[in-house]
Amino acid sequence: MSLAENFEKEKVKYVLLLSDKTEAEKLSEKGIKAYAVNLISEDEIRKFHPERVKSIIVDMQNTSDMLYVILILTELAKDSNIVAIVHNEDLEKRLESIRKIKDIKIINPSKQVANELFSYLQEK
Repeated sequence: MSLAENFEKEKVKYVLLLSDKTEAEKLSEKGIKAYAVNLISEDEIRKFHPERVKSIIVDMQNTSDMLYVILILTELAKDSNIVAIVHNEDLEKRLESIRKIKDIKIINPSKQVANELFSYLQEK
């Protein structure tokens, strides 16, 4: 079950912003609140009022875009919990090294899976 489906099930208010219009349309057809926007535009991000939300989850493949969006969000949504889903250690280290964005949660699923597999194999 996807995160958006869990939000729907638990009646959590959310908005899913995607840069891929086709993917946003597919999710919308499934009843998920998804919108295609230019995520590297501060004006586009402002339209969704990130300062009003409790939590923001950012998951992007492009390292430069991710850094830019996180910097925008840390300025606009100072009181929100920001979670960055990273897909490589390089981006994880870059985010950790920028002092301005120290208050975000960084999750690296690949690293978590590797650690879990290693622990599992150590037990055997």
